[in-house]
Amino acid sequence: MAKIENKMTVNIQQDNNLYVKILEKELKELKQELSMHDSVVNKALTNFEPFTAEKRAELKEKAIEYFEGKTSELDFDSVRMINE
Repeated sequence: MAKIENKMTVNIQQDNNLYVKILEKELKELKQELSMHDSVVNKALTNFEPFTAEKRAELKEKAIEYFEGKTSELDFDSVRMINE
């Protein structure tokens, strides 16, 4: 009986630049969809741009005031704001 060896290889080549463009387009569409949803439920528009240094400092100050007991509530609107 003959022994046959088989080496498998993937024959699909993926263009990484094209894949990045597809993902960027999908991200843009999802942001638009989320903005439309927010407007339907009368929620303030969400900013998807990175926070400025000033905004980060303001959020940090709010968190410090809360943890020091100077204020009783945090008014963060998103998980992204909490993570900053």
